[in-house]
Amino acid sequence: MISDEELNLIVQKHEALFENKKYIYIPYNIEENLNKSLIIAMSTHNFGERYFFLKSLVSEQKCSLLFIKDPLNTYYLEKDKGESYKKMLKPFIDKYGASHVTFFGSSMAGYAALNYGLFFDTNIIVSNPQINFELSYESAWKDLKVTLDRVRNEWVDIDLFIKNKEVNSAIYYACGDYPMDKLNLDFFKKIDFKKILFYLNKIEDDKHGFYFKNVENVFKIHNFLIISRNNLKISK
Repeated sequence: MISDEELNLIVQKHEALFENKKYIYIPYNIEENLNKSLIIAMSTHNFGERYFFLKSLVSEQKCSLLFIKDPLNTYYLEKDKGESYKKMLKPFIDKYGASHVTFFGSSMAGYAALNYGLFFDTNIIVSNPQINFELSYESAWKDLKVTLDRVRNEWVDIDLFIKNKEVNSAIYYACGDYPMDKLNLDFFKKIDFKKILFYLNKIEDDKHGFYFKNVENVFKIHNFLIISRNNLKISK
């Protein structure tokens, strides 16, 4: 694990600004063509100006990394339904190709990972995401309800977003038994995605948990989704 001092130097070197958004992009051996893939790690609810899983992912880096954040807790929607984030993300998706990019997020950032991952047709790793607004609001704790109230007018439920849109995303979905998370999982499983690859890791946990503390698993799942998707052959 790298030291805090080393991490601060990495942030100073790689942190950049797109319009009003700070992000950190750390390419990995692109010049040697060893691994042309990208994980986009999204900070979750109440993470403020911090970058989610930064130290862990950088310490064990095995592909390029992009860290983005939403300090205002808008589910990465802000006041434009996420159009400014799409503008920021598109050059990275184009650089690596959708099938070699994985959005990674938990809870609030899980919604965002699904939202942008499905929009750009990338791979997606999520832990206990909120998907449907009404279902999430009913079971949310007080602080989360405040946030959901703030984004009510910007929210687009995932099922409405992908309606009449063909996507080929590979999705790894970890979910516990917290009521809000179970409701959202049940809702997600009923969505007609047609071509997606869906891998569910159902965990016995009555809390609203995060299940990717072993950073090695994040890289393994990222590579697994790329391989699964690129090896999939669909025929009539």
